[in-house]
Amino acid sequence: MRFPIILRFSSSVIMHDFFNTHPVLPSIIIFSNVFAFLPIAFMICLVQKTPLHGNCRYLFNAWLGGYFGLFIVNISLACVALTDDNGFLTRSIRSPPHRELLYGLCSSGTLYCSMAEIALAVERIYSTIDPEQYHQSPLAISTLVPLTIFMIDLSILMGRLAYECNEFVLIGTFVLVCDILTVVTNTLSVNYNRKRFKVAFDNLNAKYQAKEAFQLSAAMQPVYIAIFCVKCVIVTSAVIMLEMDDPYFNG
Repeated sequence: MRFPIILRFSSSVIMHDFFNTHPVLPSIIIFSNVFAFLPIAFMICLVQKTPLHGNCRYLFNAWLGGYFGLFIVNISLACVALTDDNGFLTRSIRSPPHRELLYGLCSSGTLYCSMAEIALAVERIYSTIDPEQYHQSPLAISTLVPLTIFMIDLSILMGRLAYECNEFVLIGTFVLVCDILTVVTNTLSVNYNRKRFKVAFDNLNAKYQAKEAFQLSAAMQPVYIAIFCVKCVIVTSAVIMLEMDDPYFNG
């Protein structure tokens, strides 16, 4: 009975030593995040050229910009691991000190992107309540800028709570709740905008606005679901690791 246990323990030690002495994981993180820049950059360019309403374009840019910053933070964390004298596997989230800052920014960036997705889904619903009036309305700077500042401030606050007060479950739950709300809100948006699109509007601008809102909401639905599934795995795994009473990892 003891032999299989010893064998598994030995295998774990060997794997740990291998990954700690070979820059496999940091290299994978860097490569995957650099690769992820490509679709983000493509979407940013596409959004600028697509005839969207200014509010929608603003929120799209805010959302994509959040992921752009998040990928930079992930790459920075991998670079910290590459330069760690103790090995390539993170032994402590608090050493060196800037590693904890980067982890906090990573949590904040993740939450910010989740909140931006909710805002984008809500905007698509709002855009078809009165599509003709909305189509002709200017960019709502007085609303969108304070909203962006609020999302940034809240995400930074939650990120600080997570790593300064060890409230990892709180931030993880908040992120997943936001992503669930995104999927639910966008589902409502798809259904509502489908009905609005079928309305016989006399004004072509109203018809176009309803069509744009419906098509964009429908196109974003699989994206939001995929993001939720990925975050669910990553956030749950991270919370489990961070909640462990490991003096090396959390110390």
